[in-house]
Amino acid sequence: MVQVEVIETFLSPKMLKVSDALVALLSTVVYVALAWFTLKIALNNFNAGTFVMAQSLSVPTWPAHFLPPLGFALAGMVTLLRIFETPKGTVE
Repeated sequence: MVQVEVIETFLSPKMLKVSDALVALLSTVVYVALAWFTLKIALNNFNAGTFVMAQSLSVPTWPAHFLPPLGFALAGMVTLLRIFETPKGTVE
């Protein structure tokens, strides 16, 4: 994730923690939405049994469509955990 630190120096430690939590929450929502929509596409391709023809051999391509939802779901889990992370340089 890209972190922009323009106003970060003006925030108190408490406001910094709130800001980081809001950014992590927004990121989590975006990643979960991406995981959901790409999972729907992967399931459609699975049900259709998509494949490509390589010479006279059919090669299934539907398994590869499950990688983006997996990656987005994992990224969503990481950003969800960042909501509860203590900002750098602060002590609770």
